[in-house]
Amino acid sequence: MHFSTRNKVIMGAMLERASVTKDQNLKLPLFIDYVTSYLNEELLICKRSPCTIKAVVSTLSKFIRYFRKVIGVEVDKFRLSDCTSDFVREWLDYEMREHKVSAATRNLRLSHLRSYVLYATDRCPLASYIYLQLTYIPELRVTQQIKTILSEAQITAIIRAGLSTEKGKRNSLILLLLYECALRASELVELKIEDVIIHGDKKLVHVFGKGKRHRNIVIKQETAELLKSYLNEFHKNSKQDSPLFYSIRQGQASALTVKSVEYLVKQAADIARRTMPDLPLRVHPHAFRRSKATALYRAGTPIELVSAFLGHESIETTTIYATPSEEQLRNALDKCDFPAEWKNTQAKYEEEEFEKMIAACGLTP
Repeated sequence: MHFSTRNKVIMGAMLERASVTKDQNLKLPLFIDYVTSYLNEELLICKRSPCTIKAVVSTLSKFIRYFRKVIGVEVDKFRLSDCTSDFVREWLDYEMREHKVSAATRNLRLSHLRSYVLYATDRCPLASYIYLQLTYIPELRVTQQIKTILSEAQITAIIRAGLSTEKGKRNSLILLLLYECALRASELVELKIEDVIIHGDKKLVHVFGKGKRHRNIVIKQETAELLKSYLNEFHKNSKQDSPLFYSIRQGQASALTVKSVEYLVKQAADIARRTMPDLPLRVHPHAFRRSKATALYRAGTPIELVSAFLGHESIETTTIYATPSEEQLRNALDKCDFPAEWKNTQAKYEEEEFEKMIAACGLTP
């Protein structure tokens, strides 16, 4: 008989819980005993992305900081047995109250903590009832926010506004690449000089994306010319593995950070809003990627090609980005084979006629 991990934990918890005494609780491992192996071994074996590992590190760090700084319990005193459902609930409430984290972030941190405790349980079955407690902490309902999709006119206005900022040429080129290549901010800051390939008819940007997936993005001739001009001006003597976009820190050229990209997008959007009041109040780099995907999809690009262009592993992920236009919806409805009874119907009709229309659609009146 096959048992799921959850069932194994429940069965183990029922057996172990009956034998756990106060003295045995004191012998349970410290909470931090398995953190190093979890981060350096388990997550790498499971092929978690650097972004995921960074998020897990952040969650565990905040949890440890909470019981040290807020509760006043040092790491050499806090044991797995202290990581109870009530304690974790209090921490999650504290994060939402004091640090204003969203429901989605709260749920993600709960998931990270559960995964670590499950890993610890595998090495210390006596603590399995702790994981069982955490599984009963409910996740909060997350309200789906309307994603910002910018029109081509809005994108153009923001890119032009980038020229008005400090280092305008660099900033406007960053904004252009974010849109034309549908780059994540994290992908843009990772670009190296060698990733720009312009030889004869070959004009593309090599991107090392999320999940360690590579993709080559073909760029327009005009964009290639702008990149060549930028390289000649800002990278005359740079090595090929130097960051494409950089800032000078302590006399050294360092790759831009994601926060730097977020700031320059906000700055350019604020400038563009002076002449385009309908521009959303909050513009994030990811809006460029989402807007490009939507523009491609609405222009008739098959969803499979849009998915490959974005570097998605699954087409299901792409459907989140590809929002159909009103015209696409109308065309889709026009192609539907509605029953003849449904065409040119009057606003008022008898109940018998209504039942006929329902039956014509194969439904039960």
